[in-house]
Amino acid sequence: MSTEENKAIVRAHFQTIFTEKKLDLADETVAQDYVHHGGFAEPAPGLAAERQRLAMIIAAVPDLYATIEDMVAEGDNVGVRWTGGGTLQGELAGIPPTGKPWRIEGISIYRISAGKIAEQWESFDALGALRQFGVIPAS
Repeated sequence: MSTEENKAIVRAHFQTIFTEKKLDLADETVAQDYVHHGGFAEPAPGLAAERQRLAMIIAAVPDLYATIEDMVAEGDNVGVRWTGGGTLQGELAGIPPTGKPWRIEGISIYRISAGKIAEQWESFDALGALRQFGVIPAS
């Protein structure tokens, strides 16, 4: 697949999951043997585990959003610089609901295989998120 096709898969994933919250359509962009590295609540490998992870995040943050700020691609890899946030209304990875809005920035690298996201590496401002949640005091 071309780098533009790979970028389109990642864009479709962001739209389906983070904008429309249609987890039942995750199999259109995520491979059955998907592996996630990093982020909230590291799941077991596989599409079903990824659906559970995403459902947990969306349940805790029903107004969750993620916006692609920048995207680059080379070969089978697509790098995305993104912003995301929402309001913590339920428990998230052991953090109790705060009702507080939050916003973070992060970078994800997606590996595309056979037209689907096969693997993702994710890094984001976890300290900033914990401060915004009120779990760690701002210094």
